Amino acid sequence: MSWSLPIFVLLLQTIPPNAPALQMESMVEYAASEFEMGLAADLDVGRYGDGWYVNEVGLRSIELSAFSMDRFEVSTTEFASFLTHACGRACFDERMPIAVTADGYVAMDGYGEQPAVWVDHRSANWFCRWAGKRLPTEAEWEYASGGVNKRPWPWGDESGPKCSFAPFAYDGGRCVSGAQPRGREAAGMTPDGVSDLGGNVSEWVADWYAAYPSDSAIDPKGPDTGTQKVVRGGSFLTTRLQFRPQSRRGFPQSIRSVDLGFRCAWSPDVSDPPGVIRGQLTPAEPAITPKALVSYDTQFQVVLSGLDAPTAVHREGGWTYVSDRHGVTVIDDAGTSSHLEGLSVDKWLSDGVNAHGLDLTNGRLLAFNGPDFEPVLEAADLSMATHHADGWIWTDGTIINRRRADGSDQQIVADQVGISHLHVHGGDLAWIASSNAGSTLAQTALDETLETTVLVTPEQVPNPLKMSAVRFVDSSTLALFVGFDGWPYSGLLCRFILATSTLRCLSHSPPKPSDIHQVDGRFLWMTQYGITTLADGTLGFIGDSLSPGGLHVGESEILVTDRVGGRLLTLPR
Repeated sequence: MSWSLPIFVLLLQTIPPNAPALQMESMVEYAASEFEMGLAADLDVGRYGDGWYVNEVGLRSIELSAFSMDRFEVSTTEFASFLTHACGRACFDERMPIAVTADGYVAMDGYGEQPAVWVDHRSANWFCRWAGKRLPTEAEWEYASGGVNKRPWPWGDESGPKCSFAPFAYDGGRCVSGAQPRGREAAGMTPDGVSDLGGNVSEWVADWYAAYPSDSAIDPKGPDTGTQKVVRGGSFLTTRLQFRPQSRRGFPQSIRSVDLGFRCAWSPDVSDPPGVIRGQLTPAEPAITPKALVSYDTQFQVVLSGLDAPTAVHREGGWTYVSDRHGVTVIDDAGTSSHLEGLSVDKWLSDGVNAHGLDLTNGRLLAFNGPDFEPVLEAADLSMATHHADGWIWTDGTIINRRRADGSDQQIVADQVGISHLHVHGGDLAWIASSNAGSTLAQTALDETLETTVLVTPEQVPNPLKMSAVRFVDSSTLALFVGFDGWPYSGLLCRFILATSTLRCLSHSPPKPSDIHQVDGRFLWMTQYGITTLADGTLGFIGDSLSPGGLHVGESEILVTDRVGGRLLTLPR
């Protein structure tokens, strides 16, 4: 017989563990009630486009029995006690702001009242059982957030979120740079006194994630099985629309994130496993030296201002190239700039000697030497290119060709839909194609065989999920994102191990992840709200909070364009 649960769960059935007394005074009671869950299918989609709310659609009548909900998200101190007296290493993650001491686990200085984060669904579920409670159902969570009258926001009918209600992210910045102490923003509480249902950190609930059924229900608990668990509520890294009571999304239950926590619920049907003894718990001794969690690097320095919504940026051969709405700005080493008015460059590439600009409007690839440029490749519907020792690899979305030095094309891949990302390492090409069914990740050998191996199929990453930004980390590993290319634009940073054909997701990412690099032992990429890093399992940010349009990682510096502020910024490596 094999066991899939950690030892402590098995022990709950035979040996009395140390567990806390049930804390009902820290909960809000809800009487049995009926409310309408979800959204009507005939809503005006407005400026967000068709179907951005599709997973919230399915307005139906729900009857709920009486239940109670925690006023606050589970704190780091509470989770550390759980680790000390119950789950230990089975539920611990090195990224948590929790120190391991001689007699257990303790929250680091300054983090005790912050919500517990870097917690997977399994550990959240076990914590609530240990506390004499359970995870709330999705229906209970929505009712606590929106009430019987379907409040537009957890706090009521005000015009919308503000940083004084709950921390969130917006174009050009974030309210705060990390999770805040629980209940700090009193204005964001529900009328019933439940805190942070809108923001701070997002929260696991009990249900498997799936489209809503159409029928009414009594105390629904979601599907019996699934591949993802429901996450509710926004966070300091999400947009304010995720504060809406109906907002929902699904994450793999093993995912952990710096902005993902949980709270517990209770109802009369909750019972302890046999043999549990509850009482006063002895806390572990404080840690002597707290470890640093997320390091925020020095702030960016301004290289050039006055740009109009700058996007792609590149530096090569002593020249810096910046694209914006009106053309391309070229800057030499002395800081002198010239502007190429009307020139369109959507993405900058390199052949190892000169910068090359991808002009998708006119279907051409331009070779640059300072302000001088000439076309080196022209093709109808050109959508992406990457360099190989034997020439340029390019695609129009349906085929992949190799443009040789003599100007001839060799077809490498044919009969595809939605080819969008290419990356070469040595003699191998990695590419992604996305269709209505889902995304495909494949590898093609750039030798005489041109053998293509499908690594990930649409069945593994079905629509509306998409893979993007594939990049070789080394000859055996690919880095890429898996996420939504529409609302809510959230994603996961993942790694594909070629030798074992294993896709493993490493961390949640803020919305709209793109342009991934591996720099000085850490991953670095653009998101909607800044430049994000992942080092030793710790998610962080570098430089100022901004809305980046382009990112270039050089040998001695990092260049970023600030789309909203109209600036070119630099940060030394």
